[in-house]
Amino acid sequence: LRGKRVVGIVREAYNKWERRVPLCPTHVNSLVKNHNIDVIVQPSTRRIFADVEFARAGAKISEDLSPASLILGVKQIPIPDLLGDRTYMFFSHTKKAQPANMKLLDAILEKNVSLVDYECITQNGVPGTPRLIAFGRYAGLAGMIDSLKALGDRFLSFGYSTPFLNIASCYTYPTLSDAFDAVEAAGKRLPDTLVSLSEFSPLVFVFTGAGKVASGALEVFQKLPHKMVTVEELPSLHERVLKSAHDSPERKVLYGCIVQQEHMVKLKHGASNSGWTRSEYYENPELFTPIFHEIVAPYMSVLVNCMYWEPRFPRLLTIDQITQLHKQNRNRLLLDADLTCDIGGSIEFLKKSTHIETPCYVFNPETQTFSDNLDEKGIVMFGVDILPSELPNEASMHFGDVLVDFVPKIVGKMLPTEFPPEIAGACVTANGSLTPRYRYIGEMRKITEKQHELREKERLLEEGDGSHHPNKKSEKKNSIGIFIKGHLFDSGYVNQALNLLEAQKLTFKVIEIDVVPNSSSHQNESSITIEIENNLENQNLIKSSIESLQQLSNLMPASKASVTILDSSRHTNISKHTKSHTKETLTFAGFSQNVLVLGSGLVSGPLINYLSNKCFRNVTVVSPIPHELESVRKKYPNVQIKNLDVLKDFTEIEVLIQNSNVVVSLLPATFHVKIAKSCLKLKKHLVTASYVSKEMREMNNDVIKNDLIFLNEMGLDPGMDHMSAMKMIHDFQAKGENILGFSSVCGGLPAPEA
Repeated sequence: LRGKRVVGIVREAYNKWERRVPLCPTHVNSLVKNHNIDVIVQPSTRRIFADVEFARAGAKISEDLSPASLILGVKQIPIPDLLGDRTYMFFSHTKKAQPANMKLLDAILEKNVSLVDYECITQNGVPGTPRLIAFGRYAGLAGMIDSLKALGDRFLSFGYSTPFLNIASCYTYPTLSDAFDAVEAAGKRLPDTLVSLSEFSPLVFVFTGAGKVASGALEVFQKLPHKMVTVEELPSLHERVLKSAHDSPERKVLYGCIVQQEHMVKLKHGASNSGWTRSEYYENPELFTPIFHEIVAPYMSVLVNCMYWEPRFPRLLTIDQITQLHKQNRNRLLLDADLTCDIGGSIEFLKKSTHIETPCYVFNPETQTFSDNLDEKGIVMFGVDILPSELPNEASMHFGDVLVDFVPKIVGKMLPTEFPPEIAGACVTANGSLTPRYRYIGEMRKITEKQHELREKERLLEEGDGSHHPNKKSEKKNSIGIFIKGHLFDSGYVNQALNLLEAQKLTFKVIEIDVVPNSSSHQNESSITIEIENNLENQNLIKSSIESLQQLSNLMPASKASVTILDSSRHTNISKHTKSHTKETLTFAGFSQNVLVLGSGLVSGPLINYLSNKCFRNVTVVSPIPHELESVRKKYPNVQIKNLDVLKDFTEIEVLIQNSNVVVSLLPATFHVKIAKSCLKLKKHLVTASYVSKEMREMNNDVIKNDLIFLNEMGLDPGMDHMSAMKMIHDFQAKGENILGFSSVCGGLPAPEA
């Protein structure tokens, strides 16, 4: 079939609501007339365009797609329908080694199919650049329209009839224009109705995300009478509206608020929440703590969630946070419109996806229960996972407008080297194998299959000890989350890391894998999130294993792997795959180490570098010299700095000592005694870089009584360099060799291999 200019379009079989097509009749007509390409369309009574429309455009309607060299679909193709030795284009959902689609991938490889995944088509084929073919805007449009309907249903359950009830589910409208007309008509009647909703006033819609999904949702919202406000205006807005007259203009509009990263998180250390960039947050999320639940959530009526989220980031809203707001009578949330449909993701209490015909359920934060009865108390949850299919006409036209230009360039071809760069970068399989960019899928698959095996064993063990018995209360299991980022798959680091954890007999789960394939010009970092069962017996074992993971990174420098313990505020239930609603809290007792370093001169650099590369260690550096502290901050962004003087600010320094496990004094020797007395009083370990003075020696008995360690100079007396030198001398003498001379660099440490 190579060189044969015939395109096939499959009949969608993924879901009864899937009425989209990869190419519309107008696109087919262009291919037939302008490019001399034959098009075969499988008959379907479900798709948005009738068979006769494709026939008029010049397509042949036939069940048999065997003459086609290029076959197009929207969603996954049923395995029995796959034809070998052809190029296929569809959303395969295999790039993260999704278990549900691995049999499909096996069939694709077995049948020598060249698979091009729409999800991976990016500008110039470079990973991380904007996608060229996507339905994001239509997910936002459909999701917002459906959410307004859901809001109308909710108000009706409270006893209020509103114009929102006249907005139907998006799929019922013949065109997007018809849906817009319905929204605008409701908007004209809305002001007078809002006056009667005084107990819910003001109605604030909060939008997250900055992509096409969010822009689509805002496009619908802005057709209603509204006013946009900032996060900073929310507290005063509520006070102002509640104090306004019953029929004041302020009560006759909806309020919209777009939140950014700075409204979701703040730096853990520092009085202000300014001076950091989005890239810094993405690179080091462990340095940030969530604030959305404090400054935004108490004021919102509807949350329209369109943001991208990964487990390494703090959640937008957790079960505990919304429960606390409810207990404090500060929860105003009526509807969570989660257009991302990220189950157990940024909104922890979105526990399941919903269907177009039954798009909502209710979460009660008071009882932490879920119900399909929309008249129940609680927050209405909206989480439909195929929103663009509700606008099949416009979504298909938009999709086809981009795809049609690529078709003439790839029809009759099967190899990435023959494709344009955008398509070559999205070619997952060719010649019966995964292409180089996507070979990581094989390794990722082994991990997910191993995890499935472990979960199955865990399930069988639970069944064996009766833990699934309905009358048996499930025991709370603590866990610790590990986030690893780097070149994990191409370097082989991930296999070694998992083998290391297995060898330690630790119980762990791989929760999330995010892979960004390398391109010819970029080496991209991937990440993996692991949950390790944590109890009193294995804390030291986990601690040593985490250190070993970091050491493994040093042994495999190509991996550039960084290991981070996930903050307990980030995950109250890290495993979003678990079916249980039992809350699990990550505990880190025994892991966190707080080290206080006094002094920021040249000698402190190597020490700070050594201390700060451990993921469970928090390092604070104190110095009265601002430019030295700034140098520390730039080199070690995960280290906290304090501009304090030992003579003038000792009260503040004692507070830092109190909050530390170990104090390292690199100050001049005259300051050590004062620091040592404070450490003795507060029962903290101390390390100095000076000789044991008379005053220090006098504290020895008290240090021993308090089970403390005060470690002082180990340089020339007796001398680490002398001991290292003597070891070499004795080694040479043992071999019968004569030593003709020896010179010392007084204070230097000779490398043993020298």
